[in-house]
Amino acid sequence: MKNFVNIQKRGIRKCLLAVILAAVFGLYSLHTAYANETPPTATFNIQTATWSTGDATSNKCVWNDNILTVKDGANIAVTGTNANQRRLVVEENGAASITLNGASITGFGSGQSALRLNSGANLTLTLEGESTLTGASNTAGIFVANTAKLTIKGDGTINVTGGISAGIGGSSSDDNGGTIVIDGGTVKATGYNSGIGAGGGSGMTIPGGSVTINGGTVTATGGGPNGVGIGGGNNGEVIISGGNVVATGSGGGAGIGNSSGGSGGTLEIKGNALVFASSVSDLSAGNKTNLGIR
Repeated sequence: MKNFVNIQKRGIRKCLLAVILAAVFGLYSLHTAYANETPPTATFNIQTATWSTGDATSNKCVWNDNILTVKDGANIAVTGTNANQRRLVVEENGAASITLNGASITGFGSGQSALRLNSGANLTLTLEGESTLTGASNTAGIFVANTAKLTIKGDGTINVTGGISAGIGGSSSDDNGGTIVIDGGTVKATGYNSGIGAGGGSGMTIPGGSVTINGGTVTATGGGPNGVGIGGGNNGEVIISGGNVVATGSGGGAGIGNSSGGSGGTLEIKGNALVFASSVSDLSAGNKTNLGIR
């Protein structure tokens, strides 16, 4: 069993009353925020390729050749189980919302991701129930392209696995990545071989991109000889300000940071985050900030 490092920022102790009031206010605010969100306009069943209301066009999507392309302005839910190369793609520069509700999307050919964000895409992914997304050889389970942004939230669980790439993030062949933000939910990201849990080839990593965790429960695991649990890849950025995080690297890969051949990057852990990491890589000595290790 790996020896984990418990990382958290040392702060001034608050009085019990203040903590209780803050917790109550936070729960109320969270409930209000979810209550005010616009629900999905329709649900797409990926198993049957049918809509609960309307069709692909009326729901700002395109269905062609087993690919549901989600266009700018779409707000849909996806459910169903499919292992026949049916997958989701968010169009280039499109801003959209997808709610995963107990969906399972697996069984792909080489280079195919269960969910792909093209360059400039901005996707809010809400989790309900438990969903599973698996990428094929040489690509991430959820691929986040250069300049794309993925925000994950909700009360559900998602299990994401990459094929010789990140569980969530870049693929093994990409030099630059986008942005991953986790605000809530239970996220389990596993990179296969040199896959970073949420970024380029590890549990959660993006080469030259950024990973920010503000809340939720995150388990990121890298595999193979140099898999990183959570990392920003070369010259990337990792910020953890909340939530419960477990990051495990493999071989020469760090729990949080870079693989054995990676370089540069920044790491910041702050707020009330509870973080367990199998190790923390160099990330360049001067770039570690706000770390208390005990």
